[in-house]
Parts: sequence; structure tokens; C-alpha cells
Amino acid sequence: PRLVAGLADVRVRTVATGYAHTLAVSEAGAVYSFGLGQNGELGHGNEADQHTPRVIESLRGVRAVAASGGLNHSLVLSAAGEVYSFGAGDGGQIGHDPDSLFVPSRDWHQPQQEVTERLQLTPRVIDSLQGVRVVAVAAGA
Repeated sequence: PRLVAGLADVRVRTVATGYAHTLAVSEAGAVYSFGLGQNGELGHGNEADQHTPRVIESLRGVRAVAASGGLNHSLVLSAAGEVYSFGAGDGGQIGHDPDSLFVPSRDWHQPQQEVTERLQLTPRVIDSLQGVRVVAVAAGA
């Protein structure tokens, strides 16, 4: 085991991992992410990989208490019981209407194939859960 340098001065409350990305929630409620980001699962507004922990800026002002990582998506639970989701959503796994999601200009893995992927690049509250106080989140593969 090695100390994650980018979190050395952060009091971490919990850590969650996805297929190839990591989420860390600080005691202050900030969310950090790092790892592969090709589907927006890091929540930084792009599809770039992040090799060191970086605060998810769009969640500033939200006090997070938990996070969960899936195959290529992420969930964050706020202290108010709201669920934020981001990453690949073409299968409905992030709880948003696929027609409201970003469609990449090309598929990096198979450039000759039609793109069917739909992404949420920054954390977004799951509308259908508004008014429901959620107490835990778990993202499946």
C-alpha cells in the first residue's frame, strides 16, 4: 500500500472504486475522483483520464456523504439525500433520459462503428428521485 499523494492533506471519510476509477469523499463533504475518465465517470466535464485526485468542481457547495463507482458511471449521495450521477448512461444506469445526454462525436475504441454511447459529463441530480430522501447508493457493473 502507498499513500495517495493528492489526498495526503485530506481527511477522507470514504473511498469507492469503479472498474477503473476511484472516488474519495472527504469529511468536509468534497468529492475527489481519479482514474480512467473516457465515459465522463470522473465528473470533470470531459472524457479525460485523471492520474491524481481532483475535486469535482461542480459538486462544490454540495456536502457529499457517500459515493459509488460502477463500470463506467458514478453516483454521489449528498447529506440532504439527493443522488447525483454521471458517466455512461445509454443503458439507463444513471437515471436520466438518454435523449438529454451528451453524445460523443466518435467512438474511440471502434472509430468505424456508429456511436450509441450517451454520457453525463458532470454530476446531475436524478430527477425521478427528487423528494425522496435516499440513504445509500450502490452502482453496479
